[in-house]
Amino acid sequence: MRTRSLLLSSIALFAVRQSALAAGHQPLPAADDAAPVPAHARAHAASRHAANATPAAGAKNTPTRNTPARHKAQALESRATESVAVTGGQLTGRDAEQAVSKAIMRQYVPGTSAYKMLDRTPGVSFTSTDPFGIDSFGANLYVRGFFMNQMGVTVDGVPLNDQTYQSVSGMSLASAIIPDDIQSMRMSQGAGSVELPSTNTLGGTIQIGSSDPEDKRGGKVSQSFGSYGSYRTYVRLDSGKLNPTGTKFYTSYARTDEGMWMGSGDQFMQQVDAKLVQPINERSRMSAFFNWSSLAQWNYPDTSIGILKNLGWRTPHLYPNYGLAYGIANGTSALPAGYGNVPGIDGSNIAMYDGGQAETNYMGGLHFDLALTRSSDLEHHDLRSQPDRLLQLYGFGRSLAERRAVL
Repeated sequence: MRTRSLLLSSIALFAVRQSALAAGHQPLPAADDAAPVPAHARAHAASRHAANATPAAGAKNTPTRNTPARHKAQALESRATESVAVTGGQLTGRDAEQAVSKAIMRQYVPGTSAYKMLDRTPGVSFTSTDPFGIDSFGANLYVRGFFMNQMGVTVDGVPLNDQTYQSVSGMSLASAIIPDDIQSMRMSQGAGSVELPSTNTLGGTIQIGSSDPEDKRGGKVSQSFGSYGSYRTYVRLDSGKLNPTGTKFYTSYARTDEGMWMGSGDQFMQQVDAKLVQPINERSRMSAFFNWSSLAQWNYPDTSIGILKNLGWRTPHLYPNYGLAYGIANGTSALPAGYGNVPGIDGSNIAMYDGGQAETNYMGGLHFDLALTRSSDLEHHDLRSQPDRLLQLYGFGRSLAERRAVL
């Protein structure tokens, strides 16, 4: 009986509140805010309120229960639609790729090494003896403890192989592409995919993509200056679309001249990039990339704890004092002060005249991205990342001359 009484009271209260809203009056207080009222009293109050409600002038005399609740409808009316989409995914070891966006690349000084841009990624450490990273003797890249000679590095699909100094089976990334012409960088930490054309992917992969020529004719020039007489110049010219088929190309030139912060000499490098893109129908295309570089550099000498303690942080080569270096080699000249006091190292091994290299590199690649099947939803296909058929030809060469005099 108690449950039935409460149910009748709730029904009566609901009817009273609906009648008050329809007549434009404030609703009665909720049952939780007022003292309990018997069911027959609430029903009597509801009928009396409905009888005393007077319709507005000119309005039809319709029953209160049939009057639409306009105020309530306007209060609850919503003209905007909302939607929530939740997408879930799983990254496994080999598929977990980390990308560096073009926006992040622009935060660095033009000409900065691509490895330096990857340095902010967790697990990656890059150091170099020069600000642009062109000194391959002083560049070191570690990815989760793996050294750079264990990384599979490609530029537009062309494998660069061993990235260490004086490698006979690879080419340095700094000599393969001008950093300003890089469009995308993707790195996979962990064993690389077997489909990547590289001989050393134990420590992961780094895939570099060159930028495409612009659709409109134009150019770009940048100039950088730094300490120790360093400067860098970059010039690029884009042809724009040359014909209705969309043929376009660009060519760029970079000249870097860095002064040595320790000792005499410099690090001088020139590079030329060129790329041609030819669309084939709507979903296929051909692209060709070419790079030429010439590098002449003096390297910084190796140091040890003993050298740092006895000779300081800046112990340069003897260049350009060839007479002193020749005399030390023949035993007719004395070592500079302090050179003979380094424990465990003979002073003549520290007093070297020069150390460096001069090299010329060139690299080229020809890519065919061919769509061999028809698709009805072209807008959902990425031509460059998901081609139906990929044909790739590439090649590179180098001319190397080392000048390292250990006297």
